[in-house]
Amino acid sequence: MKKITHHFISSNIKLTIIVLFLIGILGCLLTVVVPFFFIMKPFVNGPIHFINGVINLLRDAVYIEVLKNTFLVILYVSIFCIIVGLPIAFFLWKTSKTKKLIVVGILLIPLLMNQIARNYAWVQILDNDGLINKIFLSLHLFHSPLHLIYNRFGVSLVLAQGFIPIFILNVYVSLAALPRIFEEASFMCGANKISTFFRIILPNIYQGIIGGLSLVAILSFGYFITPAMLGGSGGITLPKLLYDEFNTYGGEFTSALQAFMILLIIIPLLFFTMRHILNLNQ
Repeated sequence: MKKITHHFISSNIKLTIIVLFLIGILGCLLTVVVPFFFIMKPFVNGPIHFINGVINLLRDAVYIEVLKNTFLVILYVSIFCIIVGLPIAFFLWKTSKTKKLIVVGILLIPLLMNQIARNYAWVQILDNDGLINKIFLSLHLFHSPLHLIYNRFGVSLVLAQGFIPIFILNVYVSLAALPRIFEEASFMCGANKISTFFRIILPNIYQGIIGGLSLVAILSFGYFITPAMLGGSGGITLPKLLYDEFNTYGGEFTSALQAFMILLIIIPLLFFTMRHILNLNQ
């Protein structure tokens, strides 16, 4: 009787897992594949017409400037993540379990906040009469307020503040998988901390760094709220342009621009993914 009951329960669990898996696949099809098909429809229906449209798009100085702004924002965010994120990831690797929990809790706070509220908080900090400029002017470090917002710098800084935790966790996972004996053996052989980092640690964690930067780049590429609120005229990115063009020209042009954006994301993503798989196989 117990065997029959156990078999019945196991069968129900397996059936439940299969049903949930099928529901998940159906959800992916409805939320990802179907919208992707409609977005790529201009390219599928008329690739030559689509390519000509993209060429004409790239000849427009306005769109070239927006494209340059987008990739510069991604570059600035990546630099911020490396400068701030790497030291924190190493601190997590070295410190005790209690301190790790405290630091991870602090890192997760920005991810739990509403993005719009966080942007308004940054406005109070970075604006011409904000906290930072008030401190600088009171210390007579500058004669006029610094333009820290409504430009590429402001957008990049606010985006980085939200994406740094993602980068840190990616790097920390790579560091946690690195045996401590490698570092100890390097010190025993006479290497200093800098040499140990560049010759022992960095070659073993670079995939985590690349993975974290890839995630940060993809998220920065598709983010809309922060460039819309804090970008001004000098920090317009492709998602903001996509929104403006949709309100102006409607769906056909916007679909072509969406397809162009997706191609810009998918090609680098496939490149890094295949390279990562090949490195793992080696």
